[in-house]
Amino acid sequence: MGYRPHPNRERALKQLDRHIDEVGPILPRRPMTTFEENLFARVQMAGAAAGAAMAAATKRAQPSGRDLAEAIGTYRLSTRPGDVSGES
Repeated sequence: MGYRPHPNRERALKQLDRHIDEVGPILPRRPMTTFEENLFARVQMAGAAAGAAMAAATKRAQPSGRDLAEAIGTYRLSTRPGDVSGES
């Protein structure tokens, strides 16, 4: 049967066991070239700078406790048809 509508965990594990010997040898890590080292260092610096910028932007975007206390109850959406503001 070619089509199986539901995946079967046991069947998948048996298939992996059948093909376990097909995995090749683990190759040793090759040393990075100077270009790759420089590229990796720049990517790390860019990631750190982007993370710091995102953290600063998130901190600026968060309202203070006083702003939240003032905003509570200022706008409520009514569920009544034709009534937009909720005020009666």
